[in-house]
Amino acid sequence: QHRALKAGAAVPLPTAEQVEAAATAGLPLLPAETWPRAAVWRESLRAVLADLARHLPAGPAQATALQLAAASDEHLEAQAGRLLTGIMLGLDLAAAPLIAAGLQLHWVRLAQQTAASHTGGPVAPFGRIDDPTVCPCCGSRPVASVERLGSEGARYLACGLCATQWHYVRIKCTHCQSTKGISLQNLVAADAAEPQVQPAVQAECCGECGHYLKLMHPARDNGIEPVADDL
Repeated sequence: QHRALKAGAAVPLPTAEQVEAAATAGLPLLPAETWPRAAVWRESLRAVLADLARHLPAGPAQATALQLAAASDEHLEAQAGRLLTGIMLGLDLAAAPLIAAGLQLHWVRLAQQTAASHTGGPVAPFGRIDDPTVCPCCGSRPVASVERLGSEGARYLACGLCATQWHYVRIKCTHCQSTKGISLQNLVAADAAEPQVQPAVQAECCGECGHYLKLMHPARDNGIEPVADDL
């Protein structure tokens, strides 16, 4: 993904009219479920898969990467649609992480190039939206939250699709927005001799709706990464 992102590829960007319409409606500009996916995302995915296959030993993982790279456009689009809309029926679970990697690459490019293209325009392409629990760029739910270094404990939610991070207050459920019954639970490995005093990753749990989200503390481990450490 990183090598492909550095190589660069132009993607179709929203117009000034689309930027203004999204801002006026309080909606994400690049909604994952409905934003048209240009063919470049499939081309980039196949390049990533070919690169990955070269670095994998012969076996099931390499075979899956090569098989997916040879799949038809229709198959890739169908699988991508299921992933982005949360439909599990018909989703190829073995290939899903690889397709997600291609979608992540595409939406990171979209967000980066849109921000650069509309800098200095009358309306900022990305800002606050009506629903603070989803990504202000693509509308995806956060994969984790991060206590940023040097931000005096401020918490940011991390998008699992376009890698955007946005501010969200502490001690507040990221699903139902309740401030009641919020607790931090430590994640302990099954073979751990004893729990860490200051764990780098905790689970922020909501007693109201029963949901949780991982809270990461880079100050305690600067090697943690929201998406990689959620797998």
